[in-house]
Amino acid sequence: MTSCPTCGAILQGAAGCPTCGPVRTGFERWTAALAYFWITGIVFLFAARRRANPYVRFHCLQAVFYGAVVLLMNAVLAIVAVQIGTMGAFPIIYATVWGVIRIGLFLLWILGMLKAYEGIEYKLPWVGNLARKYVPARRA
Repeated sequence: MTSCPTCGAILQGAAGCPTCGPVRTGFERWTAALAYFWITGIVFLFAARRRANPYVRFHCLQAVFYGAVVLLMNAVLAIVAVQIGTMGAFPIIYATVWGVIRIGLFLLWILGMLKAYEGIEYKLPWVGNLARKYVPARRA
């Protein structure tokens, strides 16, 4: 008999854990975690679009949306940085705040990757609900 990797309950077949829900295979978890590298997320999303597992598809979409938001933020804030380049002490404050924001975005990216590898459908702020809208939840 096998046990659930999350809670340790004895599994009664391939349906999943009665407490935690479906148990993800190693391939599903690795694919979902690798999707957070933006380009691989796009490749996984289009490689087997119709046959894709809803879990993997959710994380692919979430990673692609997250990457797009980060790219857009970088572009906008780079334009702002160019405009305020010579305004006294403001560039130093701007650089400090933007550095903290980038660290937060990096940690959020790592969190998404780790949760995907753990087999958890964790929704990142803002983009998680958008990804969920395009991938319906699996019916039990």
